[in-house]
Amino acid sequence: MKQQIHLQAAHEVKTVTVEAAPDRVGVTIDDRTYHVVIRQQVGNRLLLEVDGQRLQIYVAADGDQSYIWLDGGAWTLQHVREERNQLSGQRSLAPNAASSSLMATMPGLVREVLVTAGDVVARGKTLVILEAMKMELRISAPQDGRISQVHCAPGQVVERNQLLVEFGE
Repeated sequence: MKQQIHLQAAHEVKTVTVEAAPDRVGVTIDDRTYHVVIRQQVGNRLLLEVDGQRLQIYVAADGDQSYIWLDGGAWTLQHVREERNQLSGQRSLAPNAASSSLMATMPGLVREVLVTAGDVVARGKTLVILEAMKMELRISAPQDGRISQVHCAPGQVVERNQLLVEFGE
């Protein structure tokens, strides 16, 4: 069975093709195909073999979002619905949230706020560090821009989808 999905990570949308075979799963991202074998699954912990390399990952899902922890890194993936432009017939991938603000992807504790209102930041710069489920989550700038407001402070507990930082003009 072959399935194509669209995932957004850090404001970059990727088309992922998943093709199941009897003994493995082929996952194609861009032009690279990975051969994945699930060796063990216990709760949200998976032991995988990806192209011969063994990996342990943790996965949690909440609606259209998935949270993945691997080798000390954490990623949030948003399932993106494909929309068709009825006038031109062109396809576009539309994220569900506006790109002018950053929200907490899960409940957590604000450890550090690395920007203030008025700061000019480059895409990828870490803006806020959250701690959630004993993991450090770095919230990064999805684009170059100027910070218009910061809505969190160190030591503050934030809820999922709570506004953290806004970008201005």
